[in-house]
Amino acid sequence: MSSTNAERRSKPRARGTKGLTVGAEPHVPAVQVKDISLSGVSFRTRQPIEFMTRLVMTLVFPEICGANRGAGAVARAQCEGAVVRCVPLYEGNGDRYEVAVFFTGMENSTREMLETYVRTH
Repeated sequence: MSSTNAERRSKPRARGTKGLTVGAEPHVPAVQVKDISLSGVSFRTRQPIEFMTRLVMTLVFPEICGANRGAGAVARAQCEGAVVRCVPLYEGNGDRYEVAVFFTGMENSTREMLETYVRTH
């Protein structure tokens, strides 16, 4: 029997994702990513998003990824996903919900950037 705190994810993920943002208008203005893996992303937002809502997201990678390396350079990539969790938070920082999205589609170039990001963070 496993511990209730045991890691359930099969893919490695990056935490402390400084500089990595995700946005999915009109549902999610650009927000800081909490953690990300090859299978999905989690972030905090002020508005709830209904379970199984499909999102077209823009990931903004810091300069570590992509061909545009250099001071302040970023790489943007689109992907699609579905909301698999939206739970209320009871913290006083203004972010009221933690949202988890399962990736349902992305181009190979986006997957390569994401693999690089996860591997190096």
